[in-house]
Parts: sequence; C-alpha cells; structure tokens
Amino acid sequence: MAGSRTTTGGAGANPRGQGAQLTRLAEGQATTNQRLDEIFRRMERAEEVAAEGRDTAKELVTILREQNTGAKIVALQTELRAGVAELRQDFVKANGTIRTDLDALEKRVEDLEADRSKVVGVAGFFSWMAKTAPWGIGVIMAFIAGIERAKG
Repeated sequence: MAGSRTTTGGAGANPRGQGAQLTRLAEGQATTNQRLDEIFRRMERAEEVAAEGRDTAKELVTILREQNTGAKIVALQTELRAGVAELRQDFVKANGTIRTDLDALEKRVEDLEADRSKVVGVAGFFSWMAKTAPWGIGVIMAFIAGIERAKG
C-alpha cells in the first residue's frame, strides 16, 4: 500500500476534478477577497468618520469653553434678579406714592363736597328769599305804615 495512492487529492487523482475544484476555490477566494476589501474600505471610512466626529466634538467643547456659556447664563440670571428686585422696589415706591396721592385726593373731594354743601345751602337760602322776599317786603312795609299811622 505504500506505493499506491488512491486518495482524491493525491498525484494520481483526476486532474479535471482537481482543476475544477481549484477554479471554484480560486473564484470563492476572489469573491471573499472582494468582500474583505469592501469591508476593509468601509471600516476605514467608519474610522475616518469617527475621527471627524471626535474632532468636531473637541472643537465644540473648545468653543463652548471659550464662550463660557454657563458663566454667562449665571451672570444673566444675576442681572435679571437685580432688575426684578429694582422693579419691585420701584413698584412698591410707586404704590406708596399712588396711595398717598389717592388719600390726598379723597380729602380734597371731601373738602369740595363740604364747600358744595355750603354753596347749595347759601343758594337755597337766596332762592327761598327770592320767592318769599316780595311777601316779606310787603309785610315789613305794612308794619312800617302801621307804625307811621299810629304816630300820626
């Protein structure tokens, strides 16, 4: 048995079968190589995109640090709080002023109503006098005439 080769793949095997098998194997290897090359290209592109993403993220972090956005927001909050406090003080002051002015105006209205009442009273008296004066003058004249007649 040492001299005979009956295995498929040995030197005594069918050369056509081996050639076809080698051709298929070579074609499969070529297809596999193409797929691997495509995968390798995609991996390189993914690495490039990842590198670009890292660079962009680093730039963004740098820009945000340079802009100091957090500190600016805190400063704006402080400024707004101060502005609101000032507005509140102004409002309280204006409210006090309005209350004082309103009290003064209410006193003025009361004084004017009192003066009006006096004027109405005086006008009412003169109106009454205008209605009753002719009778009053007639009575007074008759009284004076009666006294004159009695004297004389």
